[in-house]
Parts: sequence; structure tokens; C-alpha cells
Amino acid sequence: MAIWQYQVKMVPRSDFEDKREIFLNNIDDFYTKITGWELSKLHTDILNEYLNREKHWSNSAILWGEEESTNVELFLQESIVEEISFRIDLREEQVKSYLQLIIDFSKLNDTVILNINDELIEPTKKCLLDDIKKSVCYKFVSNPQKFINDLD
Repeated sequence: MAIWQYQVKMVPRSDFEDKREIFLNNIDDFYTKITGWELSKLHTDILNEYLNREKHWSNSAILWGEEESTNVELFLQESIVEEISFRIDLREEQVKSYLQLIIDFSKLNDTVILNINDELIEPTKKCLLDDIKKSVCYKFVSNPQKFINDLD
């Protein structure tokens, strides 16, 4: 992941609700217990409205967008989608439209949204924007020189 990319993961709402105690007590164990989605039942057409489908470096993943820019990755185990990752390039002008994509995709597929710190993010533009503003990638994109100077 590039420093200018804001990332969220999606988890089936049913998995999250059924395994909430595990999520609260042992996040690593939680991710191993997710059942995921049947690829054929996942609504992915909306992704084509925003991003082009590209070749992923892994045979067990599907990619929309570009690795170093805005993208969506579905990670598969046979026909089961085990993980969905959205990365938004904060250098791009269409950030808010990509946030809408995250919200719409989440609603279509009944997911919960987790940031890279495994914090639950409500599927609203305000909540996603608030989370972006707290992120390292936002600090970098806002002022790269200050970000680097502050590393000392």
C-alpha cells in the first residue's frame, strides 16, 4: 500500500454480528473465522462504473483500478471471497465519488467497514471523511514536506 492510499476492508455484516465477541477480544482470530461471500452472489457490477478491471499479480485475487492508485481487491479462496479491500488515492480529485462507491458497495453487499486500525466506520461520507482526516495518508498528502520533517 502506498502512503497516499486510504484503505478500508469490508466484512460481511452477518459474520461481524455473529463474531462480535471475537472481534472485540482477539482481532487476529476474528479474521480467521470470517466465512466471506460466494463470488457469484457478490454484487460487483457497481465497481465497473468507477474502475476498470485489471490483471492482479495474484491468481487468487481480482482487481479493479491500479495498484498504486485507487483500487478494489477481492481476495479469493476458490469461489469464496475472503477479503475485500478498497484503497483510495487521496491525490485524486474524485475522492468523494470513491467514498460513495464504498458506501454503495457496502449497502449492496450488506457489509461493515473497518479501517486499517480495525475500527468500525459507519457507511456515511461524513464518517469516512472524518476517518480519512485522522489517517497518516491524509497527513502525507496534505503536506508531504511537513510529514517528512515530523518523522524526526
